[in-house]
Amino acid sequence: MNFDSYGNAQLFVMGMFYGLIALSYVLFRTLRFIFSAKHGRAQRALQMLKVWLQRITVTTVTVLGLNYACDVERRSTARNCRTEISDEDGGLYSAELCEINGAGSDYSMRLRLYSSRDGSLLAERTYKHPEPKLTWAIGGERLIYGWPNNDNTIPLPPSWMDRMRAKLP
Repeated sequence: MNFDSYGNAQLFVMGMFYGLIALSYVLFRTLRFIFSAKHGRAQRALQMLKVWLQRITVTTVTVLGLNYACDVERRSTARNCRTEISDEDGGLYSAELCEINGAGSDYSMRLRLYSSRDGSLLAERTYKHPEPKLTWAIGGERLIYGWPNNDNTIPLPPSWMDRMRAKLP
């Protein structure tokens, strides 16, 4: 985990502590309910299993939804954008690279890859790097951003997964 400050780390540890206390209490209540009488334990255990699955599902969807909403909000703060057009393939693609406002100077960047023909968004990435640099690979096979490794590339043309993710807000 990467914490921007000591306060965030302390908040995370406190949240985990209180979460474990709450989980212990709920687990104790569940076991007490299941073992409350000798007869019907299997039915009560099945009932509690269904309740736990519902709770876990709702919690997971809520946490993922809030995380995604925060990410959307953060990406919407992009500023100082610049555009580069691919040279190797005759200008089929254009890339927009913007700084993302964040806590301190965390060098967060938002990269969007567009089709030069119709202007449609093909791929989007966010990453951290102190030097906002794009490299169009020789032969026009990929776009390299940040440090040149396999994780920091977008294949040209972008994959169907990149195109689907680009349609999300």
